[in-house]
Amino acid sequence: MRKVFLDCGANKGQSIIAFLKEFPNSDEFEIFSFEPGRSEEILSSLYKFKSEKIKIFNSAVDTQDGYKKFYDSGDTSSSLIDRNRTKNTIKVKTICLSKFILENFDEKDYIILKIDIEGSEYDVIDDLFKKSIFKYINVFFAEIHGSKIGKSLDDSIDLLNKVNSSGHKIYEWEAKDFKYDNFKKNYYTIEKIKLYHAKWDKKFPKKNILYKIKRLYWRIKNYYLD
Repeated sequence: MRKVFLDCGANKGQSIIAFLKEFPNSDEFEIFSFEPGRSEEILSSLYKFKSEKIKIFNSAVDTQDGYKKFYDSGDTSSSLIDRNRTKNTIKVKTICLSKFILENFDEKDYIILKIDIEGSEYDVIDDLFKKSIFKYINVFFAEIHGSKIGKSLDDSIDLLNKVNSSGHKIYEWEAKDFKYDNFKKNYYTIEKIKLYHAKWDKKFPKKNILYKIKRLYWRIKNYYLD
């Protein structure tokens, strides 16, 4: 049995450091980290943790292998999704997370999956669900971005229900505050998502309105196409 930590959305390596410091027996884990354009920064931040078990992929996780436009804001909000925070874009390689897990691991392996990919989690988690990948996962961390990237409350609840129906909780992840002793108490519930969305809707009202307009447009378009 292999022990694996999949770090999707590594930014500058903060999550790897938090994992190595906080998780029991973290030195026994293989670490696979994904972040486009920041391999050197990640490696530099990990100079105290030199290990052949850490592998850095200069790629974004997605629902298919290929290449996509990446909105690089230079901070933790960089994303495959245009969040109207930067005009700086680069073309990056994408890796299908479902395919990567299927081709590299076994159901007997112990896999901790962390996803913080600035809004792309909706598509990626849906793909994991549809392809029954959650049976490979033992512990699942994620950050849900909701109204911050124009998603509705229903979208976030649907996302949570898919994961819960697969027998998992979505544990919240914040690298700078992560403590192993507390993580099992911090997971998303419908009540918590409602509170978050109420907070986000006040902070990002324009994004929420724009999303609703886009959603109405696609409903009308699909209606006439049918």
